[in-house]
Amino acid sequence: MAKKIVQHADVGMDNTEEKTLMEALVRSYELIQGIIDNLNSFFVLDSEYRFIQANGIFTETTGYSAGEVFGGNFSVLFDDYCYADIKKKLKDVSSGTQRLKFVSEFMKKDGTKRFALLNFSSIRGSDQTDYIVGSLEDISDRVEAESQLKKLSRAVEQSPASVIITDRHGNIEYVNPKFTLLTGYAHEEVIGKNPKILNSGMQSADFYRQLWDTLRDGHEWRGEFNNKKKNGELYWEYASISPIRNGDGNITHFIAVKEDITERKKTEEALSQSEESLRKKNYSMERDLQYAQIIIRRLLPAQPPVHEKIKIDYRYKPLDAIGGDFFSFNNLDDGGFGVFIGDVAGHGVSAALFLSLVKSVTDRLGRRYGRIPSEYLKELNRQLSDSMLSYFLTALYGIFTKDQEGLNFIFAKGGHPAPILYRASDGSVELLNSYGKPISIFKDIHFEEIKVPLQSGDRLFLFTDGIIETHGPDNKLLDYHGFINIIQKNCTIQLDACLDAIFRDIEEFNGEPTPHDDILLIGFEMF
Repeated sequence: MAKKIVQHADVGMDNTEEKTLMEALVRSYELIQGIIDNLNSFFVLDSEYRFIQANGIFTETTGYSAGEVFGGNFSVLFDDYCYADIKKKLKDVSSGTQRLKFVSEFMKKDGTKRFALLNFSSIRGSDQTDYIVGSLEDISDRVEAESQLKKLSRAVEQSPASVIITDRHGNIEYVNPKFTLLTGYAHEEVIGKNPKILNSGMQSADFYRQLWDTLRDGHEWRGEFNNKKKNGELYWEYASISPIRNGDGNITHFIAVKEDITERKKTEEALSQSEESLRKKNYSMERDLQYAQIIIRRLLPAQPPVHEKIKIDYRYKPLDAIGGDFFSFNNLDDGGFGVFIGDVAGHGVSAALFLSLVKSVTDRLGRRYGRIPSEYLKELNRQLSDSMLSYFLTALYGIFTKDQEGLNFIFAKGGHPAPILYRASDGSVELLNSYGKPISIFKDIHFEEIKVPLQSGDRLFLFTDGIIETHGPDNKLLDYHGFINIIQKNCTIQLDACLDAIFRDIEEFNGEPTPHDDILLIGFEMF
C-alpha cells in the first residue's frame, strides 16, 4: 500500500546578521586598502626582506610593476654598498626595538638614481610572524635644493664681499664674516641694529632718502659709501642693494653686497695727483720738444748748396717731429765740397741732443780732415765713442773733387747704406759699396775709401736706411733691388721732379701715409 504524505514542514535559518557582518568586513578591507594605496609609497617586507605587499604609489615611484615587486627582495632598489648599510639597520627594526627613519639613495627600474626618505617599523601578524612595514618618499628635489642652499650659504660665508640682510624696516638680520672682519663689529653687536651704525656723516640726508626711495620702489640701488668702522676708521665701499620679495610679490627683506674700495680710492686720488703732476711735466716736455725741433731745423741745411759743376737737391721726411737723420755740406779750399750724411739710432729730444754733438764735431773735422773721407770718419769715431754711450751712428762722408781726368766722388762709410750711381750714358744703375763699421761702437775702426769717376748727366744718390727698410702691405722689404728699380724708372726727368717721384713711389710701395722710419734722400746731378 502506497504511503501518502499528509503534512510537510519548512525548516530554515536566519543569516541576516552574518551577511551584514561580511559586508562590513569587505567595506573595511576596501577602506583599508584605499588608505594603503594613498599612503606615500607603502610596502611590507617579510623576515627575509621580500615584498609581500606594495601600494600603487610605491610602484609609480620606483618604476616597478606590482608583479615585479611581489616576492622580490628589497635589495633590488639599492646598490651593494647602500643595501649592506640598510640591512644592518633593518635588524634593529626586526627585533621590534625601534622605529627607523633615514635618507638613502635608491635606483629606479630604469637605473635613475634618486634620494628617498625611508621609514620602517615592525608589526606582528596573527600567526605570530614579524613583518616590516615601510614607506619610501622621493625627496630628490628637496635634497638638490638643500644642496644648492648649502653651496649658496658657503659662498656667502666665504665671500670676499660684505653681505648684509635686513628686514623691510632696515633692521639687520644677517651679516657674513667679511662684514665682521672689515667693520670690527661682531655678529651679535649688529643683529637687530640699523646699518646706519656705519654712517660716517659724509653722506647727506638726501643721499639716503634717494637710496630708500629707490629700494621701496622695488629697484636695485648701486653706489658708494664713505662709512666708519667700529674703531672710528673711515673706509670706502661700493654697494649693490636689492629688495627681496615673497611669493606674493611683497618686499620682505633687503640684501646688500658691498666691496671694500678704500685702496682703489687711494689709488685714484694718487693717480689724480700724478696726472696733475704729469700734465705739468708734459707741458715742460712739449716746450722742450719745441726747442728741440727748432734746434733740428737749425742743424740741417736751409737749402741745397749751389755748385758750378753739380746740381744738388734733397727730400727729408722725419718719422717724428724730431728725426734722427742728419746731413751737412762743407766747401773745400780747392773748389770741391764735401757731404756728410748720418743716422742716429733714435728719435726725439735725445736724438736732437746727439745730433747737436754730431754737428759740432763734424764742423770741426771739415777744416782738418775734409779732403780725406776715411780719416774724417776715423776721427769722428774717436771723438764720439766716449760720448754716445748706448747710442751709435751710421755715417757716410764723401767729397767731390776735380782732377785732370774730370770730376770724381771719393767717399768712405761706416755701417751706412751704400750710394747709388745712375749712369746717364747707358741708363745703368750701380751700387757703390765700401767697408766700415758703425760709428762709436768700436774705438779703433778701419774705413775703406772708394773713388768713383763721374760724367756729365750722371746722378748720385745718398740716403738713410729708412728707404730700403720700407715695408709693403705684405711685409716685404723694398731693399736695394726695389729702390734701384724706382731710381732707374724716374731718372729721365729733372732732378727735383725725380726726387718727388721717387718719394711718391716709396709711399705707394709702403701703402701707408706715414713711414716707419725717417726718410732722407740727397740727389746730385753732374753738369
